[in-house]
Amino acid sequence: MCERRILLSIREISKHFGGVHALNGVSFDIGEGECHAVVGENGAGKTTLINILSGDIPPDSGRIEIKGISYHRLDPRTSISLGINVIHQELALIGPLSVMENIFVGDLHGKRRLLIKSQRRLKADTRILLDMLGCDVEPTELVERLSTSKKQIVEIAKALSTNPKILIMDEPTSSLTKGETEKLFDIIGSLKAKGISIVFVSHRLNEVMEISDLVTVLRDGRYIGTVRTSESSVDDIVSMMVGRKIELYQKLARRQKENPVFLEVDGFSREPFFRNVSFQARSGEILTFAGLVGAGRTELAESIFGFLPPDGGRVKLFGEYRRIGSPREAMRLGIGLLTEDRKVNGVIGTMVVRENASIAVLPRLMRAGFVRRREENRVVER
Repeated sequence: MCERRILLSIREISKHFGGVHALNGVSFDIGEGECHAVVGENGAGKTTLINILSGDIPPDSGRIEIKGISYHRLDPRTSISLGINVIHQELALIGPLSVMENIFVGDLHGKRRLLIKSQRRLKADTRILLDMLGCDVEPTELVERLSTSKKQIVEIAKALSTNPKILIMDEPTSSLTKGETEKLFDIIGSLKAKGISIVFVSHRLNEVMEISDLVTVLRDGRYIGTVRTSESSVDDIVSMMVGRKIELYQKLARRQKENPVFLEVDGFSREPFFRNVSFQARSGEILTFAGLVGAGRTELAESIFGFLPPDGGRVKLFGEYRRIGSPREAMRLGIGLLTEDRKVNGVIGTMVVRENASIAVLPRLMRAGFVRRREENRVVER
């Protein structure tokens, strides 16, 4: 086994947000040319750690060691100059700009510092990166016209344009098809061969086991341990994440099948997205829809919610056939929707948390045209 050369060391990093201890004395090493997965349940501290490494937020205590030099905090410019680049789960692209302008938005100068790169140079450099990623998008295409999966690939190309030594990927496959994920894994392999370290943050443990060399587990802001992927299993990782052995209870699954049907969809169609879809969802069960990007899962959910009226089919809710013509009607009947794109359709970024959380029930919080703030606070706190 080759000797592991440490590229980055995280030492006793802690971070508080009010009374929440997001990170508590976390320490581990990232080696050169390895894919190091970081996993944990929601709230384990993964995103906070990423933001500290990218320089977006400072730690309360601890230090980061890179090439033998200690830093008590980083800023974004310093982080990139040290070879750290992050591909965030929430994409940081500018819709009205082209693909090539997004990729090189921080590096538009030419050979002479006062000159701007020519369009021809930008296009050629972008084409090299996109070809490396196996993406057929035109460099001049506006980002706002791209699908979510292609935007993800542009984000990866943007990160690669800085020649990173450590590339942090936060849920990079969340919007990719199986083929695109396999291509990404091929790219990760080639980057590792060049000595680039990959920090792979994901909830998809099967992918973690396939692509990573080591796995570090965080739980409730604390470092639990680092294991070699080749010497571990998904069950081992899950047990470290939750702190106990997880078992599947077949008795519970059988009991759920006896529960009443709450939602029944019969022959639902909405061309060209989906056709003749039928299913039942019972009380107390989780029903999963799986499929590649473009399979129609999102459109099916939006159609049931009344956002996209179906071309045909029926919905039975709590034993009665219903015609759901709008999201307002769906909510009145007890249906909620968490949108795929939270930034665009889920939250209003210019409004505070309280206003976002209460907006779906705003009419019942109003009196004489004014919001009853005390009642709104009570609802949101609950």
